[in-house]
Amino acid sequence: MWIPVYYKGKQLQVRRVDFVVEGCLLEIKAKAALEERDFEQTLNYLKASRMRTGLLLNFGARRLEIK
Repeated sequence: MWIPVYYKGKQLQVRRVDFVVEGCLLEIKAKAALEERDFEQTLNYLKASRMRTGLLLNFGARRLEIK
């Protein structure tokens, strides 16, 4: 899904995110373990899009990781 990106109150561009479900940004990963940059990316998407809720899911680990 494409979401608008804002900086200092002005829309600059649009950015592609995995999903938006009922106002919640949903970021999907499939890697052995989540890294700090995965959290940073999700937080940056939240801030830039002015969304308040985000969910980071990793399906690549032995067990589903949810943050």
